[in-house]
Amino acid sequence: MSWTDNKAIEQIKKLRDDFKVDTLFETGSFRGVNAELHSHNFEEVVTIESDVKNYEKVKQRINGKRNVFCLLANSWNYFKSVRRRSLLGNMFYLDAHFYQPNAKPEDRWVVVKELQALKGLRECVIIIHDFKCSGLGHLVYDGEALDWNVVGKHLQQVNPNFHYYVNTKEYCDINTEETVKDLSITVDEDVLDGIKFANSSDVKRYRGILYATPAPLDHHKYDLVKYFKPIMAENR
Repeated sequence: MSWTDNKAIEQIKKLRDDFKVDTLFETGSFRGVNAELHSHNFEEVVTIESDVKNYEKVKQRINGKRNVFCLLANSWNYFKSVRRRSLLGNMFYLDAHFYQPNAKPEDRWVVVKELQALKGLRECVIIIHDFKCSGLGHLVYDGEALDWNVVGKHLQQVNPNFHYYVNTKEYCDINTEETVKDLSITVDEDVLDGIKFANSSDVKRYRGILYATPAPLDHHKYDLVKYFKPIMAENR
């Protein structure tokens, strides 16, 4: 959920401008707050949700926003089904939380299946939320963290020349109940619950984010640090 962190919102907008991105593809819509926010930042937002209850919530939130399209679908199946041309040059914000503990390794994480569906796309920007980096909060399922070991080889199959960047605790600016009012979103119970969770003392409030870009970034412009791929993981 980039909307809870103002720094993340800033980086996404800078990437949009530098890479001339028109469309944001988001996976894991949840309640649609991110989609609503970025409807003001992109010409088009395509948000994909597989849970029916969440999908209905999103439809209510984005009602009347003609540049937002909410799909009830599995994200990787959608990516495989559409014309590759429609995906080129766009941004993919991968935030679908799905894990099958008894499945084959390549089928456990939905983000892996998404990256496999995007294989060879090259000309795109990929953002992976909840990535383990810089000691920030991240997803851990059955002792397996969402890190380079999980996504590395699949990102390189999308584009072997990707450049990688991550955020740090110093480059986070978590919204509060007061500051969230400055965002272009409807502040309702779902938003307040999200802010409460983001600021809770019993969770890791700072979420790690991995950015993969087809060209290097100007480090003076971005509040990000270069990510150096772990050698052991890269050779697996």
